[in-house]
Amino acid sequence: MVRQSRVVSVLFLVMALAGIGEGFFNVMFVIFIRKNLSGGALEFGWLTSAQAVGGLIGGLLIGWIGHRILPNRLTGMRVFNGFLILIMVSLSSLPVALGALLLAGIPLVCASVGLDTLLQRYVEDRYRGRVFGALWTTISIFILLGQGTSSLLGDRLSPVLLLSVKAVIDITAGVLAFVLLYNVNAPRPDLSRDQSAR
Repeated sequence: MVRQSRVVSVLFLVMALAGIGEGFFNVMFVIFIRKNLSGGALEFGWLTSAQAVGGLIGGLLIGWIGHRILPNRLTGMRVFNGFLILIMVSLSSLPVALGALLLAGIPLVCASVGLDTLLQRYVEDRYRGRVFGALWTTISIFILLGQGTSSLLGDRLSPVLLLSVKAVIDITAGVLAFVLLYNVNAPRPDLSRDQSAR
């Protein structure tokens, strides 16, 4: 079913890439805080809280303007997260990092809403649970791949470089989502519901 649906297969591709980037972030973020921001547990808490607050703001914004933006456009907003991560690692300043992560929570929520909306529209009811399960399994596998890769490279390469790779991966995933799903603007018709209604 995933292979037969262009929209669903594109979403799997985009989220697999995003999973690799997330794996890089999971491993290198703490090292970046320690080495480049001269921070510790307190600063880590501030930064993760900033991203959570950004997510809350994103949830409020998407409730307000979400109906005006097509879900395929929302899915591509991950690209902004990548640019914000690049700004964070380029300037390596705690206030900049707080601001960047606060803002990064917004496009991540928007991209997540776009993803879920497209999956609900383009996957039949009888397959939806399995497709969501397969998607999150795929994401988890690629997060593990990203974590393993960044762990192997972490001793040789700087956290700034590896987090920049994560940012480029996010930008690539967002651009792919935007380009490959650009003309997707209507739900796939659900024939089974139409027939049952008659």
